[in-house]
Amino acid sequence: MQRKAGMETVDMDETNRFLQEMSVGTRFWKSEQRKEEVLQQKVNQLLEKYSAWKEKPPNPHLDSELDRYILTLETMRDLSRTYIHIDMDAFYASVELQSRPDLVGKPIAVGSMDMLATSSYEARNYGVRAGIPGFLAIQLCPMLEILPLSFAKYRAVSTKIRAVLSDYDPNFQSSSLDEATLDITQYLLLHANSDAESVACEMRDRIVEGTGLTCSMGIAPTNLLAKMCAELNKPNGYFRLPSNRDNIVAFMKSIPVRKVPGIGRVTDRLLGAVGISSCGDILPNSHMIAGIFPSLSVDFFLRIGLGIASKRVKSLGTARKSISREKTFRDFYTDDEVFLQCQEVAAVLAEDMASNKLQAKTMTLKLKTIDFELRSRAITFD
Repeated sequence: MQRKAGMETVDMDETNRFLQEMSVGTRFWKSEQRKEEVLQQKVNQLLEKYSAWKEKPPNPHLDSELDRYILTLETMRDLSRTYIHIDMDAFYASVELQSRPDLVGKPIAVGSMDMLATSSYEARNYGVRAGIPGFLAIQLCPMLEILPLSFAKYRAVSTKIRAVLSDYDPNFQSSSLDEATLDITQYLLLHANSDAESVACEMRDRIVEGTGLTCSMGIAPTNLLAKMCAELNKPNGYFRLPSNRDNIVAFMKSIPVRKVPGIGRVTDRLLGAVGISSCGDILPNSHMIAGIFPSLSVDFFLRIGLGIASKRVKSLGTARKSISREKTFRDFYTDDEVFLQCQEVAAVLAEDMASNKLQAKTMTLKLKTIDFELRSRAITFD
């Protein structure tokens, strides 16, 4: 499992064992068991492909084609640009603490007893992290304070942060309220006396002054590398990866594949099943990877191994293709109460659409059951 900043001293094996024991028989545990069964099936299928690949005789033609493709990818390396990735430190929790100064320095989390969205660094010292139910988090940290999500507050603070970022890159990309990627290449050209590190520090100081919140930053020649670098000196720090091939290749060799944006739990397990645990394992095993993974995945993995991969970001500033509202219900809601609540949610959604001058072509209803099963139904209008 990917280790979050603030959890460096936590025994994750012991924490996960404890969570497993405490959740046995719960709906959360049953949901995780179902996910594990599906994932193990995928692993077994991949291992069958791996065994079949090993039995095949070498194919010099395909091998040389792959080697040529890797050389072609190498020629696409672009070291001319400078990116800064900004990641606000424990954003939701930090915003909440501004209105609850009595909780500063204490372990807190934001979310609900069903699921946590984030946790403070003090809570992470106990193994409390996003993505686990609050009722389990309290078992890890009995003094934990769980605060409800307040998206209106987060959006207001995020707006202030975005105003600062736009001074350095008006076209910065952001797919969430607490992260953004800036291409400051043009800014550096226009400000000859500035360098990337001084710009990053200035930006960070302005964010602190305007919001009272800290952030961590990564500086690198691609947006994906910058995002990875932002994870290295949390909280309130930055890491710069020099823009030369040798440093980039050396940097990637030691990075666990799970730390790469775009590689989640499933892909990490699949790669690990065939001996790929770090980015440095990719190129030496490129022929095997090409023999058992889909071509799009192979291309992505090779770019990771070379350190030239970039991430595609769907910016919050781009035209919206969807809009949604959701609500969590208590277990004891009756059918009539649920229908009433759905009507209220639909009314709020209709107001949002009207204020954004949007019209719907497809309407989708998603329902997550108390057993964590996701069901959906959709209807498309003519």
